[in-house]
Amino acid sequence: MNGIEITNINMTLANYECRVRKDGGYRKVLANFNIILNNCFAINSISLIMREDNSAFVAFYSRKDKETNQFYNICYPTKKELREYIEDVLINYYNEHQHDNEESKN
Repeated sequence: MNGIEITNINMTLANYECRVRKDGGYRKVLANFNIILNNCFAINSISLIMREDNSAFVAFYSRKDKETNQFYNICYPTKKELREYIEDVLINYYNEHQHDNEESKN
């Protein structure tokens, strides 16, 4: 992805629901990720969330402003291509490793 590469992934499986701001509904969180880009920039608390149609998307960590009650992202891709790259890598990683993590807990 134009010189940007995910060089480290740490995944924790999740089993809870979160509220999605766009429609106010609740969605299942499949996993949480911490990643490192190019061995020099860490992004923590990326959630993999299931949509109603059973497809998945990534959500970057956000905080709620106490004064305005608005949420704002702490860190996020500003280019569509980077967001798609991160999403593709994390969805593939989840699909390839979800059973490994489940088995290691037993």
